[in-house]
Amino acid sequence: MDLPFPDITEDDLEFLELNTFDFDSTGGDQLWRPRRLAFMFNTVASACNGSPDLTVSTWLRLVEGEEREDIMGLWVDCDEELPWGPLEWGPLQAHWKAAQDALRARWSRVSAAGYELKLTEKAERIRAVEDPCLRAAAISWLILTSRAMEEADAEQGLRKRTVFRLEELIRIWWSLSRHLTPSSMPTMPQSALDDFVETMNAAGHTCHRALDAHICCWLPFIGWLEGISDFTAVTLGSLECKGCARSLSSHDVAEYNEANATLRANVNHPLQHGSVWPAFLVAVLSDGQIDPLSSYYSFARQHLFELLECVIAMMSIRISAPAWETLDVVLRQSLIVDQPDPAFLEWVNQYPSSWRSSLTLLSRREWQAIHDMREKYSQNPTAPSDRSRLQLLQKIYFPASAGLLEVAISSVLWLATDYKFSKNVFGLFPGWLRMVHDWTEACDAVGRVFFNLPDRGSVQSIALLLQFMEQRGHLCCTIEDGRVREIVYLWLSPFSSRRGARVSAQSPIQLGSFLCTLAIRFV
Repeated sequence: MDLPFPDITEDDLEFLELNTFDFDSTGGDQLWRPRRLAFMFNTVASACNGSPDLTVSTWLRLVEGEEREDIMGLWVDCDEELPWGPLEWGPLQAHWKAAQDALRARWSRVSAAGYELKLTEKAERIRAVEDPCLRAAAISWLILTSRAMEEADAEQGLRKRTVFRLEELIRIWWSLSRHLTPSSMPTMPQSALDDFVETMNAAGHTCHRALDAHICCWLPFIGWLEGISDFTAVTLGSLECKGCARSLSSHDVAEYNEANATLRANVNHPLQHGSVWPAFLVAVLSDGQIDPLSSYYSFARQHLFELLECVIAMMSIRISAPAWETLDVVLRQSLIVDQPDPAFLEWVNQYPSSWRSSLTLLSRREWQAIHDMREKYSQNPTAPSDRSRLQLLQKIYFPASAGLLEVAISSVLWLATDYKFSKNVFGLFPGWLRMVHDWTEACDAVGRVFFNLPDRGSVQSIALLLQFMEQRGHLCCTIEDGRVREIVYLWLSPFSSRRGARVSAQSPIQLGSFLCTLAIRFV
């Protein structure tokens, strides 16, 4: 089937004729929401880890296209009618209006006098295929490997994923395309698949074993798309795989950085100079929530920023801007940084490996918003109406001794844990046992990424308190459980700030009653 390259398809023209603001979003099958564009949007959202601004800007860039990369030109008329399977809600109404503007800009470009686009053999193969489902799967892969997507990855701190994280792209492509898989999806003989597996094994790769179902679908597809019949070993990018580790370690990252112009935009990234506080807060507050935070349609990201603002506002009341900077320097010097991962840019690799996945969830604009949030509260710590409420809360969460680094960190973690449970953030169920457990787990994690932090167990006031409670018959003090000791430590700090180093008779009794209940359940 030989199709001439169109200026714009009839489906696109129908979309441009609509006034998106006159249409109800529940208007059934009306073309105010083209499914092709919604499919492209969901592809971009999945690859951008749900980042709102990056998803929209990258999607609009792909809709408009450019001379080097015009993915919209691969669709043909009537593709809108193919069985798309389940689609998410898609862009907001204002974004559909922006998509119309981007499509008009594309039309102006391709319909200009003298414009001529020479289609590659790959593009002609995609447009000529009879099954629109296969065309959609091909367009999905081209989006994931596009220049626009590569630049979005770089903004989030990721190097080119076709080189360093091919496994991620295959998983994303498979999750998007499996609903579209037609009976005519390319296939290959089992013997060819077996030969590929043998080739991977011979090269020392084990990464393909975790992708059996994905590889069986992707390999014939990529063979058809690229016109390949003989496959060599593929570096999927898993550092647990010896073959990948050997291949990636030999890759000249410095040469790649210099050749990749997309990295220039990250020179002034808010984390470029290694500030620890914002990275620490995002890492600990997003711990265990990578999946919901990676979804464009989840409220988890909104909850994360609400939590960040609450913590930063209260920290700014207790900790002055100069003290904040001093603590940041101390944390930087105490930070334990693992070996760099070639899949991440330098500003990501200057943090512990356990933080890196969380840090790459956010776009540059989102990191700038966190920076501006800190600047806002350090210069003007909340409005008068909020200040009294926060001052009351900070007496509970941020004792006067919060200038001590270890107390400040524990207090921040306690505040964050309490906020998550009280607001039911990330769908957690409130409960003291779960809350204390999560807090002490977070405290333990801090000890694994910072060295030379003071030993809380050596604080004399804690020893006095535990001795006093043991004399009163509290068995919880003799239980070797880090959670009990951590709760004692944080509990003591506010009393110490009000009553000096003296241990009162009432605070240990109140604490002991609570801890005994906890200790019984812990054991």
